[in-house]
Amino acid sequence: MPLPSSGQISMSQINTELGRSATALISLNTAESGGYGAINQCSPSRPDGFTPDTMDEWHGYNHTINCCGGNPCYFHTGWAFAGDCTTACAGPFTFTFYSCCATISTACAINSQSNCSGYTPAISGYLSNGTVCYTVNGNQLDSVVNCAGGTTTTTTSSGVVCHDHQATASGFMLYDDCAGTSQSTYFFVGDIFCARVGTVFGSYIDTGVNC
Repeated sequence: MPLPSSGQISMSQINTELGRSATALISLNTAESGGYGAINQCSPSRPDGFTPDTMDEWHGYNHTINCCGGNPCYFHTGWAFAGDCTTACAGPFTFTFYSCCATISTACAINSQSNCSGYTPAISGYLSNGTVCYTVNGNQLDSVVNCAGGTTTTTTSSGVVCHDHQATASGFMLYDDCAGTSQSTYFFVGDIFCARVGTVFGSYIDTGVNC
């Protein structure tokens, strides 16, 4: 059972997690350096191995977790999970998950719980970071498309291509509007604005919808 992820942790709890008697003499430095058993690198949260040694480093540590064939378990933030790619691509990007993959691809499986072991409960749907969208079947990523994929881009008679863009973070966006005028506008997450393709600077997705 992992140590608490927050709040106070006692030396006796660390002893117990390491498989020792709760009342055994313990040195925090010895524990962190693996003197009572190697630190499990599969645990998403674990002591960093550097001094000074602190109790806070032990929050969430799981000494017995089995994951990823002995390799680290990675925590991913900044994604959206939904029932279709259009919704997932639009965010908000607040979905977090664990995976044996440091870089997400179709070779990966994901787990929405607190570790990489077991992949339960199974989840299916669509996962996006605003740029690409993965199909998830029972935790396995099995296909990927671009968020603007499947749309038809038309070019105006002047050769200018304008799309609706959607802000994925609140802040100023720099872009050229369809008239060619440079703009600096503050948008909130989810706001839609029309801009010339390739001129936008900021956090956004190109919806691929002509405007």
